[in-house]
Amino acid sequence: MRFLERILIVAINEGAINTVAELMNSFMSDYIEGYYNWAGEIVNRYFPKLSREMQIKIVHTCTFEAFANKLARAYDIAEPWRKVGEFQWEYKGFESNPHMNKEVHLNK
Repeated sequence: MRFLERILIVAINEGAINTVAELMNSFMSDYIEGYYNWAGEIVNRYFPKLSREMQIKIVHTCTFEAFANKLARAYDIAEPWRKVGEFQWEYKGFESNPHMNKEVHLNK
């Protein structure tokens, strides 16, 4: 078992929704971008077992629009993205838009 998978299990057991969403989105990114096949196995293993609230949070914070909609359809969740052009998507979900990250970076 990988270290990040252990952290994911602890976060799931503690009900840490944001942490679970961040870890699962990280695993999805690694798999979709072709870095690690084991990351896809982890997503497939744990996503169906998560609480509904965690599943919704993961789908609505996923940065891969088409994949997020596909996952939403598969688990009967409202689709967070609407296609408005060939390569353009509009976020229609209720979380903050994952592409409009408002991180604050402190200068040292």
